[in-house]
Amino acid sequence: MHPTYEAANFVLRDSFAMLAAALEGLPDAALDWTPTSGMSSLAVLATHSITSTLFWAGAAAGASPERDRYLGKDRPASFQARGTNTDLLRERISSVLPDIERILRQGTEVSLEEEMPWVEDDGRHRTGAECLVHAAAHLREHVGQAQLMRDLWLAASREGH
Repeated sequence: MHPTYEAANFVLRDSFAMLAAALEGLPDAALDWTPTSGMSSLAVLATHSITSTLFWAGAAAGASPERDRYLGKDRPASFQARGTNTDLLRERISSVLPDIERILRQGTEVSLEEEMPWVEDDGRHRTGAECLVHAAAHLREHVGQAQLMRDLWLAASREGH
């Protein structure tokens, strides 16, 4: 594996381990809970993290994922995640790791420099390297949110809410 993709794979695996740990020991009811409307639940954060990381890793490695499908179908569906359980989410996290590694193994020096076929809102094209950094940063952002949601759930549970 190219060293840059290998480094990213390490960060992604570490981030997914942190996400799985945020779910550890929680009752299934915690997965759909939010402290207020407009926030993403743990189920949504975990599902979106998986979906988005697969998309951005694919883009970074030159796999040319379908951006319109991701934005129109996969991404919105991840924000509708409800009614799952902790074991299933942890299994989904575990099972995506080999897929991400397989995708990143396809990446080359050329993939890092290549521009994506789509145009960003600011009129520019992202490179594969930008997509790779985005994959890692975006996942870690949602891991932090999941850790916070866990803490909020535990605090609310202690207070009896």
